Amino acid sequence: MQYAAQSSYSGKPQFSLTKSDLMACAYELVAIDFERRAWISTVMSGKPMQKYLESWLPDGLY
Repeated sequence: MQYAAQSSYSGKPQFSLTKSDLMACAYELVAIDFERRAWISTVMSGKPMQKYLESWLPDGLY
């Protein structure tokens, strides 16, 4: 089970557990998108699994 929290956009953050079925935190979406694209461009395109495993999200702030 995964828990996610949310807060309003204005004012001081006041996090509480989400009441809806969210799939990820907004900060995780860059990594999730990278993995999806890497999987599609390697394994699903017929390339060896090793090519996928060699894919890395570049360091940086996202």
